[in-house]
Amino acid sequence: MPKYTCERCLKEFSQKSHYDKHQKKKRPCQDNKGKIEVVVENIINKKLISNNTENIIINTMSTEQSSADIIINTMSTEQSSADINFEKMKMKEIKSFCKENKIRGYSNKNKSELISFIVNHQKALTTEQNLSDNILNLETNNADTFTIGTLFTGIGSIEHALSRLNINHKIVFACDICKYVKESYFANYKINQDDWYSDVNNVNGNKYKNVDMIVGGSPCQSFSFVGKQKGLEDDRGNLIFQFIRVIKEAQPKMFIFENVKGLTTHEKGKTFDFVKSKFGELDYDIQYSILNGKDYGIPQSRNRLFLIGLNKNSNIKMNIFPPPKIELLIKMKDLLEDNVENKYYLQEKGVSFVTKEKNIKKKYTQINGDVALCQKKNQQFNWHGDFIKEYREIPPKYYLSEKVKNYVLAGGTKNFKTSTKTDLDIARPLLKTMHKMHRAGVDNYITYEEKIRKLTPRECLRLMGFSDDFKIVVSDTRMYQQAGNSIIVNIFIEIIKQTDYIMKFMKVD
Repeated sequence: MPKYTCERCLKEFSQKSHYDKHQKKKRPCQDNKGKIEVVVENIINKKLISNNTENIIINTMSTEQSSADIIINTMSTEQSSADINFEKMKMKEIKSFCKENKIRGYSNKNKSELISFIVNHQKALTTEQNLSDNILNLETNNADTFTIGTLFTGIGSIEHALSRLNINHKIVFACDICKYVKESYFANYKINQDDWYSDVNNVNGNKYKNVDMIVGGSPCQSFSFVGKQKGLEDDRGNLIFQFIRVIKEAQPKMFIFENVKGLTTHEKGKTFDFVKSKFGELDYDIQYSILNGKDYGIPQSRNRLFLIGLNKNSNIKMNIFPPPKIELLIKMKDLLEDNVENKYYLQEKGVSFVTKEKNIKKKYTQINGDVALCQKKNQQFNWHGDFIKEYREIPPKYYLSEKVKNYVLAGGTKNFKTSTKTDLDIARPLLKTMHKMHRAGVDNYITYEEKIRKLTPRECLRLMGFSDDFKIVVSDTRMYQQAGNSIIVNIFIEIIKQTDYIMKFMKVD
């Protein structure tokens, strides 16, 4: 029976259909083959072999673990292949070894196939564990590439900013607890599966030393004006210290921390003083400011705290902080879509609520504004927010002139009286002569009609500075949440422009 082997992860398949399905996976498999080659090459280049003997022998299983001795020759100064002696081992014992060592994919293989599979697995595993830090340092030290890591990543505002500026960059790690965020992120950015974390507690900053910049905005509900403001008493508030921990371990050249304005005023400023003192314990020059999206080219009123740290041991300098404000040349209507589905239009109940005088006077409700109110993740379900009142675009030729209008809507003449009505529930019989515009008691006429809708997910993304090439791969509900939780891309762009070190990585077409 023919065997089909994946050249990337070295997994074998007995059926071609299973092999084809494996190759077409949305999320690529682990590059075991490439990992082995990279590890071996770096060992040689960095002269990490301190043992002068020709062979390094790793006993992967002791006599206490099994009746057989397994010897893996991972590398010598003259070769990089692995030799395994299974002469004394039975198939049952080999499979037991795989099970105990949590090696997956060993079933349905004959003895020779299984031996080859274990060799490749063990080589990748042992070398990766011993040399991961060294390999990462080599990767992140590429002089032609700006390297970034992000915590509480969201949909990647800083990543999108770097792309819009055409900065040659590499994402060395990202972290977010939400699986739907991960879907959006992987659809829009290049990152290895192994470099994505779902729990910030698992991020080991020591693995990412020499990274150029780390960016993060920890959950803000604990300090938001619309929240309960429990601050550091809330588990979400304490995630700030996870960000500080990773910075302390990784020692990036630069970091950017973003949060709500309410962090600066919580407990009359005492909370922010404490947070600043913790950042101050790091060997960084710290500067911060409250920045609003409407001051940087985006028609959205969104005040956020931006705290920037520059490593005192690096050569990174910021020309100006905060960046100079930019004149707002566009309005919210300039970012609206041309064609919008009916599902985004409010039903009668919604229109009635939004247009009530008491609601329209509230500062969180707005119709046809020039500058969007601060987006919230729950804007899909919240009747307070930005709404668009649209008018049907009907060619002028279909509207009555003032002269004709007075005639059509007149009650008739001395000799011919009519009951003129417009906007009928049931239309009068359509006449072939209706182009002649008879009175409203004979023909059908409607008034200038208007509709109200909420913002679409694409419009929300535009109001956060995301260009239309950002792929939407999740539901509207999730996209509203992700856009509302994001950071305005344009603010990051202006910060980057003030950082000469980052701008030198800009690609020249």
